[in-house]
Amino acid sequence: MYSLATFPLSDMTECASELRELGAGASSAQEVAQRIVSYLYRQLGNDETGRQESVLSAVFSLAPRILRVSVCAGRTCSFLVAAQS
Repeated sequence: MYSLATFPLSDMTECASELRELGAGASSAQEVAQRIVSYLYRQLGNDETGRQESVLSAVFSLAPRILRVSVCAGRTCSFLVAAQS
């Protein structure tokens, strides 16, 4: 589980690697987006309490082959823009 409040570089690197693998075998961008949102909802949380931190995870298509991922937890929001290969 990853916490947005204390998201060290080592966790970011691990999470990014896992996110890149979510597109393998997907038949559409919509399927990849659903996988990303589900993954982030399950993985963002508090290790001590086991509670989910993500109250909003959404993927938006900015242009063909470019996705924006938005994740909000409490007062913290993070954004990621990724190009599909």
